[in-house]
Amino acid sequence: MTPKEAYEVLQAASGIKVGDTVKVLRRAKDSEMGWGGLWLIDMNPCVGREFTVLYIQKEGSIKLNTIERASTRHDYWFPFFVLEKVIDAPLKPKHGDVVNTGDGKRIIVEVDGELCSFDAEGARYSCSTNATETLYRARAYTPIANVFDEEEK
Repeated sequence: MTPKEAYEVLQAASGIKVGDTVKVLRRAKDSEMGWGGLWLIDMNPCVGREFTVLYIQKEGSIKLNTIERASTRHDYWFPFFVLEKVIDAPLKPKHGDVVNTGDGKRIIVEVDGELCSFDAEGARYSCSTNATETLYRARAYTPIANVFDEEEK
């Protein structure tokens, strides 16, 4: 097995996926461990910081949102071995989810094809699948149960 092939196998086994939050632990050396990329000096400010995985190349690197979070000129590509997964990618909302919002619990209900959120008193907060998915991605909604999963047990 070549170093490049070994890199691809190890990257796939790392468990890092699009949407995950990762921390850049250290700088990488050019072509280290079969990585086909180059470490640029502009990437140095990213060390020690957390980013969201935007894209994963099977044969190469993992693209992070460094423009947004570190004010770099580009979203840079990193080797998997300098990254540590901090938070898994957020789940997709589904009908019946009970979520913790920081200011109380809400339930996600499908209404006319849209995912809406309601508080315990039945007040509707949003009725847009896009808005609900955005709140999941931002981790403003943390799923803690699903009322339909509970009924099946």
